[in-house]
Amino acid sequence: MTAPRPRPGWLTGSTPEAPGRASTDIPPMIREAVYIRAAGRCESCGHLVSVETGRHVHHRRPRGMGGSRDTATNRLSNLLCLCPSCHQLVERHRTDALNAGFLVRKAADPARVAVELWEGRRVLLADDGTYIDYEE
Repeated sequence: MTAPRPRPGWLTGSTPEAPGRASTDIPPMIREAVYIRAAGRCESCGHLVSVETGRHVHHRRPRGMGGSRDTATNRLSNLLCLCPSCHQLVERHRTDALNAGFLVRKAADPARVAVELWEGRRVLLADDGTYIDYEE
């Protein structure tokens, strides 16, 4: 049995909330660009991820109520590479995830909302697949 993963730094222990799941079709080229930007790591905890260990692409802005038809849904600025454990934490601890930029309010532009990476850096996610250092 493997040791439990440490909690990401952004998770302060808020009360879990029910996850809302919806299907989506992220084009393979976009999915691969997310993995390349993350350099093979979960962007929340920093653990290496692979097809074998599990790697998820997470939508920062909710897709419900027709959001999957929004052209911005599958932009790189709206997507994160997460390990399965961190993806569950984001969905269960939505308030903390929102504060850390792993979730974005529906009316917000994900390209303008900073996210706190596993290494403690706050960055904006650019649609060209790069990070932009964020200064408040």
